[in-house]
Amino acid sequence: MFNITNFSEHPTNPLYTVYKFKSIEESSTFQKLLAEQNLFYEADETENTYGLLYIVVVKNKDENQTTKLNYIAIGKYRKPLISNKIVRSVIYTFTVILLGSAIVGFFLSG
Repeated sequence: MFNITNFSEHPTNPLYTVYKFKSIEESSTFQKLLAEQNLFYEADETENTYGLLYIVVVKNKDENQTTKLNYIAIGKYRKPLISNKIVRSVIYTFTVILLGSAIVGFFLSG
């Protein structure tokens, strides 16, 4: 099955969840956040067809906390969809004007 997240059930032990990171920075940040919350984890590295993966295994009972910490760790290193601030501002402004015009047109036509 296709998985768009960076975590999945442990292949041999259903009591654990496996988080996979492409960079050591993301993995280290996640591990630091887990340690701050006093949550159990084990870390390792593995190689796959796409390159080196950094694996962190946590208990399923801590799933809600670890999912939030995972998103914090990933978000810290995520690049913006539109990196140029001027282009991003122009696109957002155009979108707001377009949506505003559509809403005004909807109410004026009825």
